[in-house]
Amino acid sequence: MKQMKKPTLIKIGSVCLLFSLIFSTPLLFGIKLTKATKASLIWGTTDNMTEAEITASSGACGAINAYFDYNADYDLLGNYYGSETQQSTTLGNVSLVEDDYDYGTVFYKGHTFFATLHGHKHDFLYDDDGGSSTDRIYDFGVGYRTSNGEHDFVFIWSCNTADYIGDVSGSPPHTWGFAASWMGTESLNENGYEETSDYGPNAYIGFQNVSKPMVESTGYNGWSYRYWATYFYLYLLRDGMDIKEALDAASEITIGSEFGDTDLYTGYEVYEYGEWWDSKMVVYGNGDITLPT
Repeated sequence: MKQMKKPTLIKIGSVCLLFSLIFSTPLLFGIKLTKATKASLIWGTTDNMTEAEITASSGACGAINAYFDYNADYDLLGNYYGSETQQSTTLGNVSLVEDDYDYGTVFYKGHTFFATLHGHKHDFLYDDDGGSSTDRIYDFGVGYRTSNGEHDFVFIWSCNTADYIGDVSGSPPHTWGFAASWMGTESLNENGYEETSDYGPNAYIGFQNVSKPMVESTGYNGWSYRYWATYFYLYLLRDGMDIKEALDAASEITIGSEFGDTDLYTGYEVYEYGEWWDSKMVVYGNGDITLPT
C-alpha cells in the first residue's frame, strides 16, 4: 500500500461568538495552493460514546481512509476522527477544499443537536470536545464556506442530519440544514436512491431522527453496521459503483438484502428520551453519481 497522504491541518482562530461563524473570514495559514483536484476528509467525535462504539467508529474511519488511499488518487487525504476534529479545524478545512480543490468528499461520525438562531432551527455537529458553544460545527458555519460548490459527496453518520434538506439564502449565504449547507444548494432530490430526476453532481447521505450505532448488529451473519459503512466505501472506490449500486452491494453482503429492503431504508423505531422515534437513512441528490478515483 502506498504511503498515506495527510494534509496539514488548517485552523482558524478560536470562535468566541456564534455570529463569527458567519461573518468572519476564516484565517488560513500558509500560501494558497495551486488549484488541485480531489480532497477526502474524515471527521468525528469520541464524546459521549461507549468504548465499544469508539472502537467501531475509529475502525470504520480508518478503513474508509485506507480505501481512498489504496484505490484512488486524492491530492488531499486525511482521517481526523477523534481529537483532531475541532470546530476551527473542521471549518478551516471546509474553506480550504472550497478554495483550492475541484472536488471534495467528507465523512463524519458522531453526534448532532440543534439550536434556534437567526430565526431558524440550526443543526450542529459535535467536535471531539463535545457540543458546548465553542465546540459546535454549525450548518450555517459550513454553508458560509461552501458557496463555490466543491463538496459533491458528503456522508454524515449522526442523528437528525437528514431530517430535511434545508435552504440557502442571501449573499453571503445564510444556510440551514446540513444537506443544503454542505452541498451549497437546496436543489436536491428528496430520494436519491429511487428517483432519477436529479442529474446534478451532488449526493448527501444522513439519518432522519436516530442513527444506527456502528457497533450494533445488522442481524445477519454476525455483521455490524461498522462493516456496512466500510463495504459501502469499498464498493464505491474499488469497484467504481455509483451511490445506489454501492448501497445495494453493502446491504446485500452485511444485511442479506438490497438497500431498499433493509430497515435502513424502510425505517426502524428507536426508544430514546421517553418516546419512540421513526428513523431511517436518507439519500438526497443524485444517487447515480460515482466518486472520482
